[in-house]
Amino acid sequence: RKIQITNGHPDKLMSIKDIKIYSGLSNSTIFRAINSDILKPIRSKGKKLFTQQSVNEWITIRSV
Repeated sequence: RKIQITNGHPDKLMSIKDIKIYSGLSNSTIFRAINSDILKPIRSKGKKLFTQQSVNEWITIRSV
């Protein structure tokens, strides 16, 4: 696993399962955000991984 460094701190990478547990949202809601390019994985092939920062931003946008 590669870890991105943001502001001197490593940013955790999250799978779709991790996002589901972390946010309490359904798989369909998460996939809808991915398919709409609202939530973007750090790579397009293989297992989709997301930075925790991007997940937090997406959750914040959803709650507004």
